[in-house]
Amino acid sequence: MMKNEESQIAEVLDFSKHKIEQMILAAKRNPKITQNNICTLEAVLDLYLEGSINISWVKGEPYMSLSPDVDFDEEALKEKFSQIIAEQ
Repeated sequence: MMKNEESQIAEVLDFSKHKIEQMILAAKRNPKITQNNICTLEAVLDLYLEGSINISWVKGEPYMSLSPDVDFDEEALKEKFSQIIAEQ
């Protein structure tokens, strides 16, 4: 058991944030990936970071769902997604 004076602060890794950021970086480095695909990934990251969507991982692939904490439905999410893409 550690004593208080031996405790250290640890940074918690947000796997979804880290993985999506890696996907964006890889997409930007790949000349075959379109700018629209990159914008889509960036919009997904924005929606995730603001808490509008949850990301779960199945066999290394991201699956997105509406966060239960948001007040809007899938249509409102699509509208918000479109707005984020238009701003980029």
